[in-house]
Amino acid sequence: GTKGTDDWTNGNIEVTAAIADSAKATQYANAGYTLMIGDNTNYTSFTHEGNNPVLFETNGTIYAVLMDSSKQVGGSASQAIEKIDKKVPTGTVAVTANKSNSATVTVTATDTAGNGSGASGIEYYYYKMDNGSWSDAKTTNTFTFEGITQGSTHTYYAKIVDKAKNEKEINTGSSTAVTIADLVAEDITFTLNYTGTKGTDDWTNGNIEVTA
Repeated sequence: GTKGTDDWTNGNIEVTAAIADSAKATQYANAGYTLMIGDNTNYTSFTHEGNNPVLFETNGTIYAVLMDSSKQVGGSASQAIEKIDKKVPTGTVAVTANKSNSATVTVTATDTAGNGSGASGIEYYYYKMDNGSWSDAKTTNTFTFEGITQGSTHTYYAKIVDKAKNEKEINTGSSTAVTIADLVAEDITFTLNYTGTKGTDDWTNGNIEVTA
């Protein structure tokens, strides 16, 4: 399957084994031992020699043993197989309006393990509005769309991608309207210019020019 980030995959893994030290490999072979591999500890049931792959469709453990023709085990080793993630992430998306005619999309995403799959973790988010193009990959779960008209309706989309390259597309539903908030006093800075004498506690006997 697809090999993603940090060796995660959303497919299967074939595992082989070999004795790294060629001199020792020759020694074991001369002694009548063959390297056998399997996915359990019932060593005498193994039918795969080390160069014959064992297929893992879910996470587990690969075992390797030296075995002679009488099924006598001369040594064993194991390694965990834990980078398979076939579960698609889940999530929800919400949109809120800003005061600058823009709308911010927030994604709540979850990537969980289960049924033999690990949790590789969320890696990227993509965003789009209506039939527009997807954004570049983002590492944050928020994205702001600019130029939103007051009271206009749109569908906002997000795509969640985990490290194993499983993808989940979610959206806010059709015709989601956002209301751009009205300006309030704290959004404005007023500047007062005193043309006359400025007295105590900002009182004046002249005029005041105001800009904003």
